[in-house]
Amino acid sequence: KSGAQIPRQTERTVVFDIRMSSDSNRFVPYVDIYFNIYFIGGLTFQFVLLILILTKSPAILTNLKFFLINTCALQIVLISLAFFTQHRSLPNSKSFAVLPHGPCRSFGPNACFTAYHLFLILPFTSPWNFAEVRAITYFEHPTYDLSIYEPFVGFFTITSFQFLSATLLLVIGAYAIPAVSGFLTTRVIHLINDNGGMSLKTKEHSKTLAYVGYLAGLACQTFLPVICYIPFPSCYIYSQINNVEMLLTEHLLGILICLPSFLDPFISFYFIVPYRQAILGIFKCQKSKPVISVRHLSKQNASIIDSK
Repeated sequence: KSGAQIPRQTERTVVFDIRMSSDSNRFVPYVDIYFNIYFIGGLTFQFVLLILILTKSPAILTNLKFFLINTCALQIVLISLAFFTQHRSLPNSKSFAVLPHGPCRSFGPNACFTAYHLFLILPFTSPWNFAEVRAITYFEHPTYDLSIYEPFVGFFTITSFQFLSATLLLVIGAYAIPAVSGFLTTRVIHLINDNGGMSLKTKEHSKTLAYVGYLAGLACQTFLPVICYIPFPSCYIYSQINNVEMLLTEHLLGILICLPSFLDPFISFYFIVPYRQAILGIFKCQKSKPVISVRHLSKQNASIIDSK
């Protein structure tokens, strides 16, 4: 197709039974539905969270307010960029095809590949040879219908320093983020316990609100990358070592790497009590609780408790 010389490649084993060429795209409609829900729902929930941060944050979270705002803003950018650059990753024996399937296709393959590099800056210095990538991809995946992705792009060589470094960073991030997040969560707990400037009442209030609420949310966000980030690099390493194709994992990179930005608002909605109360109040799901008043009468009758 490109006139380029194609070295003889070892044919890859297909893990999933592909009966016809269109089967290679059988997950595409579901991925499209996912990204539409992800984009509309993700932006909606992030903006709701931003409003709650600005209007409902308790005084105890004042120091964390700017952190929450910055995180929310970055998540909004990530959601928009992930939707714009949605793609399918198709590894070959010596190259790596990136099959764009998002709005970036309207601006051409160069725009898609440039936006893709916003996630992975280091490989940007790797040589671009899209014609060779397409030729090798068609040769090594003859049963795949790739016409819906044309013209697609990719990495000319997966043995370059840039690509190997980016892969290493992805693997380190997948396995290190949960460990680092757990360490930081533990440090916050120790800081609350060891803060001598806090009164006993404030410290107890911090433990009640931050420890049980905010820190519990951090704990959930710690384990979220375990679910989202580890599967793809693990499957990628397995497929490259054993020279096999894993059709579903070709879509997983784009789906899983951005999934936490969709789920994070729900963690904040639930675990930060004022946010949860505000949302329940909107939907009128919060039950009214009786108000208890205490009146001192005398030493003989110390107090009378009235329930209103």
